[in-house]
This record gives sequence, structure tokens and C-alpha cells, in this order.
Amino acid sequence: MKSASIVCTVLLVSACAATGPDRDTAVRDFIAVNELSEADRIETTSRDSQDLIGDRFLVYMTRRGSYLIEFNSPCRAIRERRIVPDTRWDARYIRPRVDTLSGCQIKRIYSLSESQYDELANLGDAPGDRL
Repeated sequence: MKSASIVCTVLLVSACAATGPDRDTAVRDFIAVNELSEADRIETTSRDSQDLIGDRFLVYMTRRGSYLIEFNSPCRAIRERRIVPDTRWDARYIRPRVDTLSGCQIKRIYSLSESQYDELANLGDAPGDRL
């Protein structure tokens, strides 16, 4: 009986853990529920920063605001190194469907408010955990 209880607990905890595809689905739901508007470009500087969210999403923070970037396919290269805009149509901007970050093509860019960024950063995690 005790071992069955432990097995059930382990299965329940593992089912609740957010994995790559699960986070990607949660982020897509977040986009739909919040009706995020697409941006046509992001003005970049050398002081921009990023937060990786799942395998297909990244939050790109600039002095003008935060943006959610969606890639065409899972982009595991950005987990291993700092994200660098490498293929760019214009050196001052990052654009969807044209530019790439660390070899990963950008599908869409969404504008985020500060509260949406905070909600997205804690999406799918227990209180105190980060993506």
C-alpha cells in the first residue's frame, strides 16, 4: 500500500511538471487568452536581455519594452549560448519572418505589457519557480 502511494505521488508530480511542449502549449494559450498584438519589429541595442520560455519562445527585453518572440521550430541552440541576432534585414531592428536569432528563424513577435511579462514568467510553475 505504501509503495502504491509513492508511485501515485511520483506520477502526479511528474504530470504537473511543465516540460518543453507543455510550456509551448501554455504560452500559445496565454497568447490567445491575452489577445497579444503582433509587432512588426523590435528596435535593438547592445543592452537588451532575454529570457528563454519553452523550446519555441523567448522574451526579449529592450529599454522600450518587452516582447515575446516565437520561433518557427524548436530552438535548442539558444539554450547553450547567449542569443545573438545573426541574420538581419536591418542592423537596428529584429523582424519576424526575415531575421534569425542564433540560427533560429523568428515566426512572430508579440508586444508584452509589464504585467503580462510577469504572468508569463511564472506560467506553469509553482509559486517561486521560474521558467
